[in-house]
Amino acid sequence: ARRASASKRSYYFILHNIDGVGLRNPTAQASLGAMVSHSSTLRGLNAFRLVASVDHVNGPALLWDTMTAAQFRWKWTLVHTHRPYIEELTQSTHTDERSSKVVLRRHLDTEASTEHKAIFTVLASLAPRHTEALQQLAALQANQLVSARKTKDVDSPSSWVEYKALLKQCQQKCVVHADEQLRRFLQELKDHGVVEESAQGASKALSYRIPHSAKTLRDILDFSHSR
Repeated sequence: ARRASASKRSYYFILHNIDGVGLRNPTAQASLGAMVSHSSTLRGLNAFRLVASVDHVNGPALLWDTMTAAQFRWKWTLVHTHRPYIEELTQSTHTDERSSKVVLRRHLDTEASTEHKAIFTVLASLAPRHTEALQQLAALQANQLVSARKTKDVDSPSSWVEYKALLKQCQQKCVVHADEQLRRFLQELKDHGVVEESAQGASKALSYRIPHSAKTLRDILDFSHSR
């Protein structure tokens, strides 16, 4: 830090996945923000500059409050890789799984299905809010399937949950506060292949479902990042 302050040039740090499991806590983010904002060179520039990538489309809303975001003073660039999520779905030793390794081991040991493994690998790598939104969808979908007594028929119309009903449930459970926030969550879950979207019924109402068995729905409801 002393060398940087005494220099006329800035030091650049490149940080891949600033929203990774080891850095997504407030203390780590506040420390990085303070390092950037409170450093200066002999020319009055920031001595430390940060170049970072964020995986989640709603990462800024999850990572920083207004004060921390102001310290970073980001210049945003949207960069699409246009690559499939093969590595995320097959890499069972991903570092994001550490926080949920007990739950994941139970799921992976008791279910041989590749799709089943993929769902919980994705859940472990996503932010908790995504999981909570998915769990609300799973609860509504499971209730509809039980009511219709068609738990094994995932193609039944009863397996689809209208978006309006899901939004209302998520707002009541304080999972999301705004329509736009839930739409972002669902889009990312859709990108990962965890949920499907369709226009259902005569009214062509926007609806979502988890295209998996009743057992998988129960496992999703039991999943927790804190275990």
